[in-house]
Amino acid sequence: KNCFELFGYDFILDEDFRTWLLEVNTNPSLGVPNKFIRELLPRMIDDMIEIVVDPYELDINGEKKVDFKLKESNDFKLIYC
Repeated sequence: KNCFELFGYDFILDEDFRTWLLEVNTNPSLGVPNKFIRELLPRMIDDMIEIVVDPYELDINGEKKVDFKLKESNDFKLIYC
């Protein structure tokens, strides 16, 4: 209870744009090998904290501080449906 874990999912798209799950990592690398990842990781961590921590944040009176709603826009892209 009251814990979370970050998983890394590796996917591949075939020539027909079908998505295939290659593996799930319980300890994903958070290295920054390129500019794209360097910009993506901080946003991903912010989104993760917003999802798992913010709903439980209390104000000084012990009341919920945040009315939790997921962001409508968080830079995730639907690439296939």
